[in-house]
Amino acid sequence: MGRPSNIIVVSEDYRKLAEQFFTYQKRLGYTRKSNKARFNYLNEFLEWLERQGLLSIAQIQAPEINRYYSYISSRPSKKDGGALSQKTTHSHMRIIRDLFEMLLRSGQIQTNPCSTLNFPYPKGSEERTVLDQDEIKQLYQATETAQERAILSLAYGCGLRVGELVKCNVEDIRLREKILIVPEGKGNKRRVVPCQTE
Repeated sequence: MGRPSNIIVVSEDYRKLAEQFFTYQKRLGYTRKSNKARFNYLNEFLEWLERQGLLSIAQIQAPEINRYYSYISSRPSKKDGGALSQKTTHSHMRIIRDLFEMLLRSGQIQTNPCSTLNFPYPKGSEERTVLDQDEIKQLYQATETAQERAILSLAYGCGLRVGELVKCNVEDIRLREKILIVPEGKGNKRRVVPCQTE
């Protein structure tokens, strides 16, 4: 995620809300870098609310969030001046959804204004490259040690991303149960996957 710069939130209530959200994200296990980017995106939303004269989070409803979506979809990128990517726009809206979910869970609002809104995740245009059986055999033949073969077998057999693989420890592999506990998967979420190693 890119980081919006020169964001100044004036309202004390909104500054406290942003800090509350930052703490909430830390409890959910987001990394410091990801949490900081999400914090900056939230501050951009709060600053936009201030410019609209909306100074209480409780008064925000679906029409205001839709207006922000229109704004963020059309504002130029602060990095290169071009349009924001659909994924970046979606990330902005996901953070707003998460904010209102936090407020609902903590009893600070009675209804979530995002509950009736849908901001679909953009479909990627790039096709994934899937290896055929011969290419997979060549990969295994290229391993030089038993350790390399075990790492490849674990990653391939469990369908792990590289980032997931490097965070796994020996104790995360449960051979008896034929499962692998991925401590930090996509979105920093813990998950359990069936382990089909060679």
